[in-house]
Amino acid sequence: MKQIKMGSIVAPMPLVPVTRDVLEMNTENDDSISDKNQLLLNYCFGHPDSSLLLFPYGSVTSFINHSKDPNAFIRWSSSDLSKTDNFDLKVEDVSTGIIMEVVALVDIPAGEEVTIDYGNAWVDAWNYHVNSWQIADGDPAINPAFTANRMNEGENRNKPIRTIAEQKESPYPKFIRTACYSSMMNGPYLYTVPQPLHLKFCDIVDRYRKGGTYFYDAKMKGAGDHVVSGIPQEVIKFVPRENCTDMHLQNAFRHEIQVVVGGMYPDLWLDLVNN
Repeated sequence: MKQIKMGSIVAPMPLVPVTRDVLEMNTENDDSISDKNQLLLNYCFGHPDSSLLLFPYGSVTSFINHSKDPNAFIRWSSSDLSKTDNFDLKVEDVSTGIIMEVVALVDIPAGEEVTIDYGNAWVDAWNYHVNSWQIADGDPAINPAFTANRMNEGENRNKPIRTIAEQKESPYPKFIRTACYSSMMNGPYLYTVPQPLHLKFCDIVDRYRKGGTYFYDAKMKGAGDHVVSGIPQEVIKFVPRENCTDMHLQNAFRHEIQVVVGGMYPDLWLDLVNN
């Protein structure tokens, strides 16, 4: 990566328009369901006076973090590819094709993280979330991340991992499954340095001992009937199942990124001003 000069475009951000009601999870007014929004809200840009949210789908731009002292900012793209005629439309008529871009506020040295300001409303919401967070009674027992960590630590780490057949009689918690650090999808296990990239969901089909150590055969998710054999226990982990991470807890943080530049949202999009 090279140094990014002040005023240079760091990355374009094509946008998908999403209205706030689409992300509401409690659409039936059921009191037993938390009044929460989909996690997608955390990655959207928005304005407090508008029901229109904008989700960026450009490469890695959804992972640009907040800073109170940012080195970049967002603006509308002046590219001919950006469909700016959307600025003259009401919220319900806005379509895809609008583009934002991330621009360097200062010279950004090679290797330095690019950050933007998420806005005061986001900061206030985050601070409130951090200060008010508490684990409700019983949460540690049902928190998937807590449970997975406990199963991976101490004496539990040396216990034999149950096969799929064994789990029919003695199942693990329904929100927990096994995953394996492996770059292989089929054939003999090839040791690889544990990295998130290599952690794959797996189903244990067989277990055996060699030299006092447990080894396993497992099917990797997405590999069909193929089996990786000879997997050492040390590279198999218990992890939360899909949609069972801490982010999916009812009291997890939800708030859109604020468009902080005054006047960026057209007046026609400010449909909540009088609501």
